Amino acid sequence: MHKNLYITFLIILNSLPAMAQQSIAYLTRIPYLQVVTPTGITVRWRTDKAVAGQVWYGTNPDQMTAIASEAQPATEHIVSLTGLQPATMYYYAVGQPDVKIAYGTDYTFKTALPAGDRRPFRIWALGDFGCGTDNQFATYEQYKKVATQNPANLWLWLGDNAYSAGYDEQFQQFVFNVYTKTLPNLPFWPVPGNHDYGNNANVRDLPYFTNFSTPQKGEAGGLASGSKQYYSYDYGNVHFVALDSYGYEAGLWRLADTTGTQVQWLKRDLAATKQPWKVVYFHHPPYSKGSHNSDAETELILIRENLTGILERYGVDLVLSGHSHLYERSYRLRGLKGPSTSFTKNTDLAEQTNGRYDGTPNSCPMLTKGEGTVYIVAGSGGQMDQAVAADYPHVAMAYSNTTVGGSVLIDMNDNRMDVKWLTSTGQIGDQFTILKNTNRTQRLSLEYGEQRELQASWPGEYRWQSGQTGRSITVSPTQPANFVVTDPLNCLRDEFQLSVMPKPRIVPAAPPATSVCVGTSFPILITAENSTKADQWTYDIQLSDAAGRFDAPTVIGSGTRQNLRATIPAALPAGNGYRYRVVTKSVDFAESVESATFAVKGLSMASLSGTATIMQGSSTPLSITFTGDGPWKGVLSDGTAFSAITSPVTLTVQPQATTTYQIQRVENNCGAGMVTGQAVVTVQVIMGTEELAGGKLAVYPNPTSGVVSVDLTLPTPQAATLTVLNTQGQVVQTKGFKTANAHHTQLQLPAAAGTYFIRIEVNGKQVTRRVVKL
Repeated sequence: MHKNLYITFLIILNSLPAMAQQSIAYLTRIPYLQVVTPTGITVRWRTDKAVAGQVWYGTNPDQMTAIASEAQPATEHIVSLTGLQPATMYYYAVGQPDVKIAYGTDYTFKTALPAGDRRPFRIWALGDFGCGTDNQFATYEQYKKVATQNPANLWLWLGDNAYSAGYDEQFQQFVFNVYTKTLPNLPFWPVPGNHDYGNNANVRDLPYFTNFSTPQKGEAGGLASGSKQYYSYDYGNVHFVALDSYGYEAGLWRLADTTGTQVQWLKRDLAATKQPWKVVYFHHPPYSKGSHNSDAETELILIRENLTGILERYGVDLVLSGHSHLYERSYRLRGLKGPSTSFTKNTDLAEQTNGRYDGTPNSCPMLTKGEGTVYIVAGSGGQMDQAVAADYPHVAMAYSNTTVGGSVLIDMNDNRMDVKWLTSTGQIGDQFTILKNTNRTQRLSLEYGEQRELQASWPGEYRWQSGQTGRSITVSPTQPANFVVTDPLNCLRDEFQLSVMPKPRIVPAAPPATSVCVGTSFPILITAENSTKADQWTYDIQLSDAAGRFDAPTVIGSGTRQNLRATIPAALPAGNGYRYRVVTKSVDFAESVESATFAVKGLSMASLSGTATIMQGSSTPLSITFTGDGPWKGVLSDGTAFSAITSPVTLTVQPQATTTYQIQRVENNCGAGMVTGQAVVTVQVIMGTEELAGGKLAVYPNPTSGVVSVDLTLPTPQAATLTVLNTQGQVVQTKGFKTANAHHTQLQLPAAAGTYFIRIEVNGKQVTRRVVKL
C-alpha cells in the first residue's frame, strides 16, 4: 500500500507545470530604461533571486515575440535590446525564461529620433528630487497630469537624485518606489550631484555608478567619453552633454579645471557635433541666489569663471543645473564671468528680451544667432528652501521663484525650443522661447507660371498679408511680388521677395532644308528660353498653311523635347511659304516662335493619253502630262522607260498588236508619285491580200466593229468602183475612185450587225469580199 502511495505522489509531482518546479524570482526594483538610441535601449531591473533575466518585446502588445536574455544568473539585471526601428513604440515584459514577472500597460518604450531629425519631442528635467517631501510628490503629480496628453520622450536628472547621501536604499525609497508610473516607460539620463556622492568627491564605489547605465563609447551619438562620470548623446536635432560637476577625475580635476580630461573631452565633443541645438546639464549652477550663492561658494565661482566661456564659445543654447533649491532662469547671457555686482545689461546680455513670448512687454522670443546661453536652476523637484541670498534674486535672472517647487518641460520642434517651468501647483510659472534662423528675408527667382511654396521659418502661429494662417502658402505670381508673414504678436517676420522671369519662349531650330517633300519626316530641335522645365513638358508641332498663317494649323508631330519629330503630310499641297512652330501642351503661357519659311514639294502625278487605231507596223504618239516638281522619270506598263524635265512629254510607240498602255511607275525627287489614265492603241492586222487587175487588194479588219479599210494598189493608174451589198443583194453603199495607182478608203458599215459583201471593180474585173460586222 505504501508503495502505491509513493508511485501516485510521483505521478502527481511529474504532472505539475514546469514553472511550478523552478525557482521564481520576484521584483525588488521595477524596470527602468537607459541609453535609448534610434536602434536600441537598455532595460534594467532587480530581483530577489539570481536568475537569467529575459525581456520579451515587440511593436504589438499581443505579439511580443522578440526575446533578449542574459547569459548568467544575476539579481541586478541589465539587458540591451538592439536592431530596433527608430522613433517606434515597443511593448515589453521582463522576467526569467518561461516566466514573465513584470508587464502591463506602463511597460512601453519609444526608440529615439535619429540624429538630425527635426520632428517634435519633449524633455522633462528636474533636480534635487529624491527626498520624500510633499513637494516631490506634488511636482510628480503635476507632471503625470500633463503626461496623459503629451508625455516626455526623455528625462534629465540634474543631480542630488537621492537624499541625503545617495545610498542604494535612498534611491529605492525616494526614486524607484515613487516614480513607478514613469520609470518603466520613460528613459532617463542622469548626472550626479554632491549628495549622490555622499558629499565625498573622491569616492567612486557609489550606488549612482552601479545603478545606472550611460553611453561611455559614443554609442548614443557624440564622442566616446570612456567615463561613467560624463557622456553625450543625440536625440532628434539636439546634442546633449551630461557632466559631473562634483567628483574628482583621477583625484586631480573637477569640472572647473579646464585642463582636466572632462573639459578637454567637452570641447572636442562640442566642436564635433553637427546638431543645431546643444543642451548641457550638470549639478552646480554658475549663477544662483537661492540656497546656494554663486557669488560666495568656490565651486560655483570657478565654474562660472572657467566653464561658461567654453559653453558660450561652442554655441550651447541651454544649461540646466540644480543644487540650489529653487527655480531660476537667466536672460540670454554672454560673457558674464564676474559676480552679480558686475552685471550690466548692455555688455552681458546677448539680447534684452525675457523670451516669455506671451505678449507682455519685452517678451519676444530669443533670436540672436549663435550668441549667448540661457541658464536654468531647477533644484526644486523635491527639495524646497525658503532661504535665499541677501541680494536675491540674481540680477541676470529673467525669472526666479523660491516659494513653490516644480520641474522643467522642454518642447523641441525643428528650430524652436519652448521651455516651461511646471510648478507643483500645476501652474506655468515661467516660460520662454528660443528660435533659430528666423526673421529672414529671402530673395527667390521664379519662372513664369511656376508655383512656389513659401514657408514661415518658425513653427507656431502665422498671419500672412493675404489672410492665410497656415505655416505655408503656395503662390504663382506673374510679376515681381513681395509676401510677408508675421506671428500674431509681431515678434517674428519673414519676407519673401520674388522676381519672375519672362514667359517661356519655345524657339525651334531652322528647317532641315529650304524645301522638303511631302511625306518627309525629320527631327525638330527646340531651345526653351526662360525655363528649366522644358524637358518635363510635352509638345505639338504645328504646321501653317502655304501662306505661313496659323489660322487652322495642322499637327505634324507630338512628343517630349527629346523625341520631337515632324512628318509632312503626303496630301499637303505644294507651296513655298510654310512655317512650323512648337506649342507646349503642358502649360498655356509659353510663347511659340515660328520657324523660317520653307517650301513643300509635292509628289509627282502622271496622266497618260493617246488612244489610237493604227495599221500593224505603224507607230503612234502617247502623251504624258505631269504635276509636281520635275524632273520626272518612270516606266510604262510595257517596260518602256521615260524621263522628262518639262510637261507634257510625247512618247512614240509601235505595238504589233492592240495594246493598252498604263504608267507603271513615276517618281521625282520626292519619291514615287501617283499615276492615272491609259492609252489603247488598236492595231489593225491585214488578214490577207489578193490580185485584182494586176494589183493587190486588201480588205480589213474582218470581222469588224463597223469600220472597214480597203486598200488597192495598181500597176498603172486606173479608176475603180466599190459597192457594199447586204445578204439580200441590196446595195447599201457605193463609192467611186478616180484614176490612180493606189486607192484607200474606210467604209462605215450599216448599224445592223450581220454579213455584208464588198465588191471592188477595176476595168471590168471585180472581186467580192464577205465581211462580218459584229
